[in-house]
Amino acid sequence: GKTTLADQFPNPIMLNTDGNRIVDGKGKVIAIKDVVTRTGNAVKVTQAWDVFKNTIEWLETKPGNYRTIVVDLVEDTRRFCRKAIYKKLDVEHEHDAGFGKGYDMVETELLSTWMRLLNLDYEYIILISHEDSSKIITNTAGGQVTCISPNGLPEKLANTLWGRVTAVGRVINNGKRRYISFAVDGVTFG
Repeated sequence: GKTTLADQFPNPIMLNTDGNRIVDGKGKVIAIKDVVTRTGNAVKVTQAWDVFKNTIEWLETKPGNYRTIVVDLVEDTRRFCRKAIYKKLDVEHEHDAGFGKGYDMVETELLSTWMRLLNLDYEYIILISHEDSSKIITNTAGGQVTCISPNGLPEKLANTLWGRVTAVGRVINNGKRRYISFAVDGVTFG
């Protein structure tokens, strides 16, 4: 329901990272994925992270009459960024680059790109993420409570990103209907 809801905003353009597209949606869809091109025997791979950054650069020119940008899914952009930094550093993980260097490079690249996106002059910019409900804590009464947060984003990055948006909503499907909740409590991210 998250993508379908976002498609209802005025003149949307969807930056889709997971191939989960709505059929007959009104928004233009740009697939954010690795792109393989062949010229004769030569094969060139443009990484998904570069496709994402190039798309933001293109959106800066205000093409068409788009009023809404939708990034569906935010957590995939982090994965794409990490992969690009690994390739740049010739490592398999951030830790392989030395004390804090790889993590800092990923965080700097990711946040500077997200800020570029969030600073675009569009009426709406919608960031979609799946939720992570794997963290269980014990409340003060001794009961078990499920924490809800964005999937695939370390808490520091999630707080930095979401601290720059107007609202955080959670699409809830209770079996009878879908709705957006903007409620914030001690265990629900917002």
